[in-house]
Amino acid sequence: MLSWFRNEAGHFLDFVDQRRIVRRVFIFVVLWQFIDVYLFAKDLAGSNASSGVELAAVIGALTLPITALSGFLFKLYSGERSR
Repeated sequence: MLSWFRNEAGHFLDFVDQRRIVRRVFIFVVLWQFIDVYLFAKDLAGSNASSGVELAAVIGALTLPITALSGFLFKLYSGERSR
């Protein structure tokens, strides 16, 4: 019973690795987060009465981490595709 499970799990993991499903899911999740942060920052800018410098600092603090993460992930993904 256990050897059957190991065999089937091995086939499934080979399927996932050969088609690079995990990388594609990561790209999708990061893009979704990027769009969500952008929409939140857009709503914040439209409804906030703070000065321009304060608002720019808050939006920069919100968008910087997801922008850096998406840039790193795209660089990693494009490096894998070029091999």
